[in-house]
Amino acid sequence: MESLLKSAISDQLPFVIYRLPDQKKVNVAIQQSKDLPFYSFDDLDDLKGFIVAPFRGKKVNELICLKPDHQFVISEDSDKLLEITKGIHQIHSAETDSGYVLTKDEYLKRAGYLIEVLKAGDLRKVVLSRVLEHPLPSTFTWTEFFQNLLEAYPKAFVYYISLPGFGSWIGATPETLLSIESDHAETVALAGTQPADKFSWKEKEIKEQQIVMDYIEELLFKNGITEYGRTGPFTVKAGNVVHLKTVYNLSLDQLQGKVGKLIASLHPTPAVCGLPRNKAYDLIQKVEKHDRVFYTGFLGPWNLSGDSKLYVNLRCASLHANKMSLYVGGGLTAESVAEAEWQETIRKSETLLSVVEKM
Repeated sequence: MESLLKSAISDQLPFVIYRLPDQKKVNVAIQQSKDLPFYSFDDLDDLKGFIVAPFRGKKVNELICLKPDHQFVISEDSDKLLEITKGIHQIHSAETDSGYVLTKDEYLKRAGYLIEVLKAGDLRKVVLSRVLEHPLPSTFTWTEFFQNLLEAYPKAFVYYISLPGFGSWIGATPETLLSIESDHAETVALAGTQPADKFSWKEKEIKEQQIVMDYIEELLFKNGITEYGRTGPFTVKAGNVVHLKTVYNLSLDQLQGKVGKLIASLHPTPAVCGLPRNKAYDLIQKVEKHDRVFYTGFLGPWNLSGDSKLYVNLRCASLHANKMSLYVGGGLTAESVAEAEWQETIRKSETLLSVVEKM
């Protein structure tokens, strides 16, 4: 196992290390070829591997499928995990530029502009993101960072992935896009953010969550999925913040042959893009100077070791030799206050930064 991962690192082969929420086992998947062709969302019904889709996948209908030649599982508590992952700090850094880093004044101007657009009534919601560059201490290792993420966020999907041409990314995300179990499928509406230590849901967050719920229920109807269970909204904790969450349980019979079409409808969700989606997406391309790359895309094992689970890629960073580029964002509505939204992005960045600062 250790030699396989060492070879993948030295040869810069595609590989991923990940842990599903509420599990204690860490999965490793390695592809022997550097070839990573793009597939369309319609191919999802037949694909098998680890799926990674960029935010722009909405526009180009493209995703990547890492097809592993080697797979193994290690206990999260095992010393073996430390042994096999100790070389990942040597992996090539992100080959794409981290993008434009906004100053606070620039962010407030962009957020203020978007809020005025929202007040004009053309849009109900739009998500503004930004990139933070954080220098790493000399004692920092990606191995320790990954293991600390596993411990800090047991209910998140935690991953480390390296893809030729895209570099290496790490993250801990709380949001399911689509999960298929033996007897049902599940998707969620997740929106609204408050500090975990003192939160009180206000009209802005409740409205934001309702927007996402309405959108998902409309999409389910359009895809002929009319029989489903709904639980929520309820409060869930994700690191130092809490969100509102609603869970939808779907019938597998109604989902048959519609997976690719449903994913194309869901991605990007209103929680990471806005509504109406096409208008919000176009406005994001106009206002944001950076490329989101995999941030607010989706990823996860698909027909792999019995798992078909895709997650919205939140709380993530691209990796560089001496720094990490963190991607954070927040949903704006007509009731938003630009300064409060800036503070929300800071709180979200602490999901990863709080782990770095303990090292």
